[in-house]
Amino acid sequence: MQTLAELKPFSKMLVKELVESANINTNEWKGVGDTYRNSQWSFGGKGEPTLLFIWWKNLVESSNGEISLTTNMLDYANSLRRNRVKNLGLKALRAEEFNGRCLTAYANKSPVKVALLLGQVFDDENTPDRVEARTLDTESWYVSSYDEPKNKFIIIRGLNTSENNIYEVSDESSRSIEIGFPAITSYPPAREKTGTTNSAKLQLHPAGKH
Repeated sequence: MQTLAELKPFSKMLVKELVESANINTNEWKGVGDTYRNSQWSFGGKGEPTLLFIWWKNLVESSNGEISLTTNMLDYANSLRRNRVKNLGLKALRAEEFNGRCLTAYANKSPVKVALLLGQVFDDENTPDRVEARTLDTESWYVSSYDEPKNKFIIIRGLNTSENNIYEVSDESSRSIEIGFPAITSYPPAREKTGTTNSAKLQLHPAGKH
C-alpha cells in the first residue's frame, strides 16, 4: 500500500497523454496543445472510463492508510461565479463537469482513474492555476458517498470491497446513468488580442480546488 507521500507527483505528463493512458478517446483533440481540452478537470464517462484531475495537497491519509478526497464542486463553482470579473467562467464549468462525472460514477458504481497534480491553485476565474507536476495514479479510485443536501463527495483510493456496494464496470456502458453533467456542444471562439491579454492567457490548467 502506497503512502500519501509516495503518491506525490514529480514528473509532468501532458494532459492528452494522461487521457490516452486512461483509455479515453482523443481523436477530436486539436493536438497536444488543445487549449480548451487541456483546461478540463475531468474526462470520460458515457461508456468510457472516468478520469478526474485532483490536487495532491487536498488528499487526506487516515490512520489505517486510506487515502481520500472530500469535495464539494458545486459550492466551489458557485463561489467562482460570484467572484468572476472578466473571464469566461471556465473554472466554474469545469467544477460542474467534475461534479457530474463523480455523480455518474457514484450512481453507476463505477471505478474512476485519477491524475494527481502538484502546483498552485488560485480561487478565482481570472488567474490560471499553475501545474508543476501531473501524473496518472496506477490504482483505481471510487466515489464512496454522496451527501445530496450538501452536494459533497468522498472519493477513495482503491476498489470498493463492500458486500452491498461492489463496483463493477457494466458491459452495457451505453446505458450508464448521466446525472448533472453539462453537455458541451461547442467551444468558445479564440479571443482576439487586446493589449496584453490574448487567448493564450486564458488557458486554465486542469483541476481547481477540490
